[in-house]
Amino acid sequence: MRIVAVVCVLFPLLARGAAQPSFALLVNETQTVRMLGVTAAWAIDPAVVDASAQHHRVVVSARAPGATKVVVISVTGQH
Repeated sequence: MRIVAVVCVLFPLLARGAAQPSFALLVNETQTVRMLGVTAAWAIDPAVVDASAQHHRVVVSARAPGATKVVVISVTGQH
């Protein structure tokens, strides 16, 4: 069982300097996070996870072991 280490999703509604939420996924596992106003999302390292914005949700799918961050764009800007 391979684990994709901490995936940090940069949420737009958190105060500046606040701790960013993170989670761990197994390879081939998917995590969906509901976010109103999200227009785009992508992984800094797409070899580790695939990230996308779909219907007010950020969908993150683990592709390989490793760690990365996910950038989220919302109607309020990049986060």
